Amino acid sequence: MRLIQWRPESWSLKVWKFKIWSLKIWKGLLTFFLAGLLLSWTVSCSNSGSESGSSAQRSSNPEIEFWTMQLQPQFTDYFNALITRFEAENPGTQVKWVDVPWSAMES
Repeated sequence: MRLIQWRPESWSLKVWKFKIWSLKIWKGLLTFFLAGLLLSWTVSCSNSGSESGSSAQRSSNPEIEFWTMQLQPQFTDYFNALITRFEAENPGTQVKWVDVPWSAMES
């Protein structure tokens, strides 16, 4: 019967190799994450050629739509005043306020 002798140096070498291996894995994952992040920034910030119409036509009458949840009628006066002030400060921009009732969100 042969006994296997435990050697501390071989155990520490295995641990060291595992640490290097896991460090390489983390570096690879970090590289893929950063590449994906850079790609998403590039795509989201680039101008798409698939949009129809010129930029002058699109920006001539922009419309902003914002949604709230069950704020009418308590805050109607406040939001109408806010919309009027925003439209006065930004001529040509129209604001559309959509107030969603709670019953529409429960389903």
